[in-house]
Amino acid sequence: MDARPRPVVEREAPDVPDVLIAGAGPAGCATALALRRAGVSVVLVERQAVRGETACGGSAMPRIESATPDVPVLLARLGFEGFDALAALGGAMPYECALSVHDGAPVMRRFADRGCRPGWLVDRARLDAALRAAAIQAGATLIDASAIDGLQRAGDRWRASVSPVRSGTSASTSPAAPAASDATSLSSASPVGVTAASPGPRSLHPRLLIDATGRRAALAAHLLGVPRHRLDRQVALQRRIPVPSAWSAAQRHSVLVEGDPAGWWSTVPGPRDIVLSWMVQAPDAADCRRPDAWGKAWSATWSARHWLTADAPRDETIHVTSAESACLSRAAGPGWLAIGDALMSLDPLSSSGLSGALRDAVEACDQVVLPWLSRSSGSSDPRDGWTEAQAWATRADRFWRRFLTERASARRSLMPMGAG
Repeated sequence: MDARPRPVVEREAPDVPDVLIAGAGPAGCATALALRRAGVSVVLVERQAVRGETACGGSAMPRIESATPDVPVLLARLGFEGFDALAALGGAMPYECALSVHDGAPVMRRFADRGCRPGWLVDRARLDAALRAAAIQAGATLIDASAIDGLQRAGDRWRASVSPVRSGTSASTSPAAPAASDATSLSSASPVGVTAASPGPRSLHPRLLIDATGRRAALAAHLLGVPRHRLDRQVALQRRIPVPSAWSAAQRHSVLVEGDPAGWWSTVPGPRDIVLSWMVQAPDAADCRRPDAWGKAWSATWSARHWLTADAPRDETIHVTSAESACLSRAAGPGWLAIGDALMSLDPLSSSGLSGALRDAVEACDQVVLPWLSRSSGSSDPRDGWTEAQAWATRADRFWRRFLTERASARRSLMPMGAG
């Protein structure tokens, strides 16, 4: 399985899949891959229109994500063997150094000096497209441009209403269904073809629901009524900057993080451009995103004086994206669980979201979903699967507590924990 174009093979969504996954990003597609390897029938529902998408980049703001060295290993474990091909197409490149700057004092840390393999800088548009194609080739069905807008428990299955999402609008959500019982509280490259079932109103009857909708947690928070607790209101203000012609090879393969009074800056190189991000709290974003405020804050940094040249931004627009830390109050309940950023979205300074999403997929399949499906076959007891739900919530609670500890340490040193 690789990242090259695939033929389009239409597949109609089964009415009674074993598992319905909301969200076809890395967490959702990786879970689908893991489940298909076990012979489980899977339907993915993705609100974005991905039919015929390409992984050639060119978006106004490329999403370049730093990833830990274990990402290719985790992908291979899921049966995705296209990471090398993805890298050859410009969708991923290694980075060898992480530079942190605190009070104007830079500290360079090389992975090799610590016996670590290089990390990866991944073009998420390319990776996401390749993972969707791989999930479909493995036998999963993808319904794109659609969203789950109604849920009802019916015996040992759910009745899920899936409707198209009109372009430029948000998917509607019905009033929250009765929440499932609490498990435990949380204290220019070649295009990549993607197959998709034709979107349209339909009713699906899965045995198990998985929320992989990212930071929105659309299934758990909006349809099941599970509270989502927000730790901060951090946003990323981002611009594209051309890679300086005078940059050395070491700079080209390094990630830089620098603190400032309002938050912190990061420079992440991509295949053609650098994504320059200023992480600030939402109440300050309106002022900080003004070009004069941005320029004044950026010019005062060590990065502007010593790391990047004065090249004009390729895109003068300042793009705003969420970078908050938040978690659901419940990780799972009878008949459902949440994974990836839907379960907990973490500060990018102190986490590796891509690695976490892939690990969630592997462990959710092995430790929760497969045992759950085998135990609850034919059962209408709403508490069936309780043991697996408790185990998943306990795991989530452990990760969240560790994140809080490591987040404080990372902010003190301004060293991305995900780097090696």
